Amino acid sequence: MKVKNFIYSILLLVSSGLLLSSCSKDGDTTNNQEDTDILTSATFANVCNGVAVSDAAEYSTESGDVSPIYVFSRNSQNDSYISAYGKVPSDWEPNISRPEEAQLVACVTVIESSDSGKCEYDGDNETFTLNTYDAKYKVSLYNAKTAELVAETEFDLSYDDCPTDFLFTSSENDDYAAYGYSLTDFARQYVEH
Repeated sequence: MKVKNFIYSILLLVSSGLLLSSCSKDGDTTNNQEDTDILTSATFANVCNGVAVSDAAEYSTESGDVSPIYVFSRNSQNDSYISAYGKVPSDWEPNISRPEEAQLVACVTVIESSDSGKCEYDGDNETFTLNTYDAKYKVSLYNAKTAELVAETEFDLSYDDCPTDFLFTSSENDDYAAYGYSLTDFARQYVEH
């Protein structure tokens, strides 16, 4: 199946990249200072756990400025945060090649959910099921450089209609009510100045 092959290929590339990044020219596998100083968007997920990113830009509230923001989400308080691209306007997101521009980090957690139905999709040789959930989200907005809490809120959202497209990772997946518009409305006063 195309979806399974695509995901397997991505996992293979990621694991290959991790293996390559742990090797050095002389075979030394100890952590070099330059290896630990590499800043990526994933580094900013640690802000959700109270770890400041000292190389992040200063949070600016000057008139006319936009404070770039990363968004990370998780489906329960026991999960790890993962990148959630496309949840806010693209001009709010840091340039992918310059993650140090980030000034804010939004951490979104599903704190309650309830079953809202199922969506079924016919594939080439199997049926795919999407279990949908209404969700209550907790959103914590942090200063990326200091990991200080800037603002916090909660959203109670309902799952709307079955999406026309969904990237399945197995024949049965879960999906929670979309929070992008609510997050954008909440964060606007902290991002756009």
